[in-house]
Amino acid sequence: MLGVSTVKKSLLILELTSEKIEKKSEGWLLFELIKILWNESRVEFPNSVGKTNFLDALKNTEHRYVHVSSHGYSGVRGTSLQVQRKRNGRFMKIKPEDFKGLWENHKKTPKLIVLSACDAGHQDMIKALAKEGVKHVIAPLHTTFWDYTAAFSILFYKSLLGGGHSPWVSYRKAQLGMDAAFPDSTGKWRFYEWGEYIPLIKE
Repeated sequence: MLGVSTVKKSLLILELTSEKIEKKSEGWLLFELIKILWNESRVEFPNSVGKTNFLDALKNTEHRYVHVSSHGYSGVRGTSLQVQRKRNGRFMKIKPEDFKGLWENHKKTPKLIVLSACDAGHQDMIKALAKEGVKHVIAPLHTTFWDYTAAFSILFYKSLLGGGHSPWVSYRKAQLGMDAAFPDSTGKWRFYEWGEYIPLIKE
C-alpha cells in the first residue's frame, strides 16, 4: 500500500525515569536527536513506564536494538535497574533474575541492549542478559550523569544507525570520541559480548 512504511523498526527506546518528577528525559532527548541525525520511522519510543510494562515491552519486542534509560544501583545485594513511579517518586527494582525466561524463543531476543543507568555494567546483570540470548550489552560500570550519557548515546547511535557500523565498532568510536572530547566524563562504559567484557584496547 502506498504511503505505508514496510521498514522494520530497529531501535526501541524504553524510558524508566519520570520526566514529571525529574524535569528531563534522556530517552526522549535521544529519540528527538535521532529524528535529526537518522530516521524516525525505524525507531520506537513508547510512552509508558512501570516494571510490568517494561518487561512486557522487552518480551514482545521485535527490535534488533533496545536502549533502556533508567537509574541503576549496585551494592552488596547485587545490581538493579530502577523504575521511577510518577506519583510518589519511589523506585521499583528490576533485578537480574527478572530477565529469566523472558524470551522463550531466543530468535526474538534483542541482539543488543544498551543500559543507560548508573552502575549497570556489573557481571550479575550482564550475565543474566547473556544467558537469555542477548549477544551484546553496553553499560556504564560506575555512576554517570545525564549530559555525558546523552553525548555517549548520540555518538554511538550515529555510528550504529547512521553509519551502519557494528555494535563493537560503534562503541569503540563513541568511547574514543568521549575520551578525546570529554576526558573527565563519568561512567566508564563497557562493551560485553555473550557476557564477557571486551576491553577497548586489548590487553
